[in-house]
Amino acid sequence: FVQWCDKREVKVIFMPSTLLRNEVYLNDRKEKMFYETIAKRVKSRGWMFVGNPYDYMYDESSYFNTDFHLIDSARKRRTEQMIEDLTVSGYRDYFR
Repeated sequence: FVQWCDKREVKVIFMPSTLLRNEVYLNDRKEKMFYETIAKRVKSRGWMFVGNPYDYMYDESSYFNTDFHLIDSARKRRTEQMIEDLTVSGYRDYFR
């Protein structure tokens, strides 16, 4: 996918997906290792990754009807988190 985008001059930045917060992600050794190393693994391939997966995990009350549909206030928080992560990383200006 990244190669396809590069050929078309499309810029790709990987970010954490929105996830339903689950204690397993913090306490299970394999799950914890996955979330704590995903940025490093993506970057080791020469790709861009921004954000901390744990910052994109929301409790059940943040979802509308499934764990894919955030309610309005949670969507706003996610958008603000994305802007902050892009700004801090320096990638925000990457799109200008």
